Amino acid sequence: MSKDHKGNDAATFKVALVIQEDSFPGATMRDGFNYLFKPEVVHVTECGTEIEYDLIDPDKFELLDVYTSDLTGQVVKLDDKSSSDRMTILHQNIRKQVTVVSVRAREKASGRTIGCDPQVTNDPPPV
Repeated sequence: MSKDHKGNDAATFKVALVIQEDSFPGATMRDGFNYLFKPEVVHVTECGTEIEYDLIDPDKFELLDVYTSDLTGQVVKLDDKSSSDRMTILHQNIRKQVTVVSVRAREKASGRTIGCDPQVTNDPPPV
């Protein structure tokens, strides 16, 4: 477990990522694949929240990296080189903003990659 900017234990928000070639209800189509995040939207309300993206089918796919548009240092990737089916970011939730996140994955058999874009919003707690 990580710490927030004040040294408190961070809360964890678990998000499942489903990727497949076949279309399924609620999925987004990109790069020849369909994907869905469960939950679809992460809304952070606590400081120091970890957002953990878990790949549902690690036999067929692997996670490559996670990217963010945050230039303020409010959102940082937590290193976990031991797993290709999980990526975690820490959201400090200090200031309200829209954060664009992209989770890159690769199909193991073909090497094809896909960019999956989850929705992340936040409201800092009252000071």
